Amino acid sequence: MLADEVAAIAGAAITRLGVTDMRVEVVLGGGVFDTDDVGFHARVSEGILAVAPRAVLLHLSAPPVLGAALLGLDAIGADDVAKDRLRASLSNE
Repeated sequence: MLADEVAAIAGAAITRLGVTDMRVEVVLGGGVFDTDDVGFHARVSEGILAVAPRAVLLHLSAPPVLGAALLGLDAIGADDVAKDRLRASLSNE
């Protein structure tokens, strides 16, 4: 099941980083999480929390490209107005 695979990948990263006993933020984003399937989300959460009980799961509300676009604007020295316009144009709300 896809939820198990997602949890396994996150769990492997958490384990390799040695943060299983820490309060670590796990950001869940991308199209696979754009579902109302409560069972899917519960299974992902349970799988991650089994490896890292103190993990905090966060659901990304902005499209993943926003971070890359903001880095690009930083690289060219864009001002906050440009960054705010970008955020507004990519908003999922």
